[in-house]
Amino acid sequence: MPALDRDAQVQDEDVDAMLAARRFGGDAAASGGIVAGAVTEDEVLPAAVALAADQAAKDGGTLAEIKRRMYASALGALADRDANRLGAA
Repeated sequence: MPALDRDAQVQDEDVDAMLAARRFGGDAAASGGIVAGAVTEDEVLPAAVALAADQAAKDGGTLAEIKRRMYASALGALADRDANRLGAA
């Protein structure tokens, strides 16, 4: 189901980030769905430590498989070396 959602529509933020090289601040990136959340500079380390502690309790193999399945179409496209050559005729 996540693959259907991701492939169904390219978001405006995606186009701006990839084609126009637009930069997003933390709040704009979070509200546009580019990142899961944004914190202030003083909150970065505590937030990172809390996230790492949460992730450390999970099975890495399971997380890897979930990510492989969620991003299968993107990983397949990236693995296609011929399709990713710039300037190839």
